[in-house]
Amino acid sequence: MAVPGEEKVVCRLGLVLDPLDVLFFRDGRPFEAGYHLGSGLPLPQTLAGALRTAMLSSRGFDFRAFSKAVKEGTAVKDALRNQDVPEWIIEARFLGPWLALVDRKDVPEPLLSVPASLVFDGDKGEWIRMDPLRGELPGWNPSGGYAGLRPLWIRGRARAKARSGFLRLSGIKAFLEGGVPKEGDFVRESELFSVDQRTGIVIDPETLAAQEGMIYSAGMVALNPGIGKETAVKLYCEVLFQEPTIEKERALADGETIPLGGQSRYVACRQVDPVDWPEGPGKSSGDGELLLLASPGIFRRGWQPDLPEACRWVSAAVSGSLAVSGWDVAMGGPKPTRFAVPAGSVFFAEGEVKLPESRSLCQDEEDAAQGWGFTLKGVWNHV
Repeated sequence: MAVPGEEKVVCRLGLVLDPLDVLFFRDGRPFEAGYHLGSGLPLPQTLAGALRTAMLSSRGFDFRAFSKAVKEGTAVKDALRNQDVPEWIIEARFLGPWLALVDRKDVPEPLLSVPASLVFDGDKGEWIRMDPLRGELPGWNPSGGYAGLRPLWIRGRARAKARSGFLRLSGIKAFLEGGVPKEGDFVRESELFSVDQRTGIVIDPETLAAQEGMIYSAGMVALNPGIGKETAVKLYCEVLFQEPTIEKERALADGETIPLGGQSRYVACRQVDPVDWPEGPGKSSGDGELLLLASPGIFRRGWQPDLPEACRWVSAAVSGSLAVSGWDVAMGGPKPTRFAVPAGSVFFAEGEVKLPESRSLCQDEEDAAQGWGFTLKGVWNHV
């Protein structure tokens, strides 16, 4: 599962990002008159681009010369080295961002999407797992890319439904260990942020008046103050370095403000201790290993990550797809649209899956470096 060219991570730097205003992260639809643009939560490539740009800008990097070199055929890393960019910046890797609850001691707790193989029984107020079915199911005969996969089955006879939202790390740990979260582990989306609707017009540069019919609306992400008096809602992310130098500890100074997302919206960066990510008890504690996507993943086989030859996929719970595009700063044009597997998707495997140091399921080196496909391991048992 190792990502090509990946080296050992020596240092993890935790960062809390404090929005100074509402934030805007465009979806894939065109920005034209009559359209409503929604803003989701930031994607890994948005964070990676913002942090890389901030680290380069603080060192007087010439972005125009860089863009010119890349357009002329110079490899991106070579174009960076031609401007004497430190190797620890070139090889830096990123994780996140996640919504997080930050307490008064400045300790962040990232919130992860509810795993797609968890459902909720509203009558009993209980979470219920879905795991691969051991026995045969009449009429179950998947073909093509789904051949050999087992159906997921709800334990018991509960009338349970999927529940969107987020789990605290205590709930994620319980899930990875083969159990279910408690009700107190669940956090609703409405408790964390809201969408601030804005309406705008297009101004004619000659008349300085509104152009007829050129009106649009956009939704901005506004983080809520917090849950109770003890926690504040922020964003959490990590930067991973391969060199234990003092200089890299100052890659982003406390209180430094950087743009994140569109429309020149800024966040303030604050260094914190990195989070201890939960893990399951190991393959010997269950019938197999499950892999939970803590970040969206982009895979060359569509919804399905690659596995070592000694392993095989048994089942999967994939909650749809996510269209991803963006702007290529180096080439000065839009990136091609790709489709990502959303965070919260769960993959069930037989055999031991050894994740690389970055814990990414992505095979593309740059995707893994940007933080796509960050994965947590757990266990599962047949129903």
